[in-house]
Amino acid sequence: MLQEEIKGFLNDLFYQMRKIEESALSAGLNIPVSITEIHILEKIGPGGAARMGDIASMLGVTLATLTVACDKLEGKGLIEKKRGGNDKRAVQVTLTDSGIMAYRFHENFQKGLVEAALHDLTGEEQRLLGLSVKKLEAFFEKQAKKEISGIKNK
Repeated sequence: MLQEEIKGFLNDLFYQMRKIEESALSAGLNIPVSITEIHILEKIGPGGAARMGDIASMLGVTLATLTVACDKLEGKGLIEKKRGGNDKRAVQVTLTDSGIMAYRFHENFQKGLVEAALHDLTGEEQRLLGLSVKKLEAFFEKQAKKEISGIKNK
């Protein structure tokens, strides 16, 4: 019974978080940005140029998949793509001013959401939640690596 409750809880939690995030993005930005696109902006970050190959690796997607997504982001005016300095095959991406604005909006939204979620928890409950979430994260990272490894070995 407990496993069914946890399964239902995780499914509901992921669904609700995604819906809340989608609503916040559509209400707070003047450019339509998908959750996938905002996560790409997060990986690029406001700190300067990032190599597309590195971003694809961080996201666990192919370079071709990332290229399609980045073409859309570039078309929306959220990123700029440039060929690398010494290695002309490498493509560097940076956030535009609009991209930085979308990045910061999402960052502030997530910070506020976490603060609100923790507000009614005691310090001990927050500590236990943090430990539990870290264990879940480690589990899902391990599962993702197994999936990727299984796909590559087929």
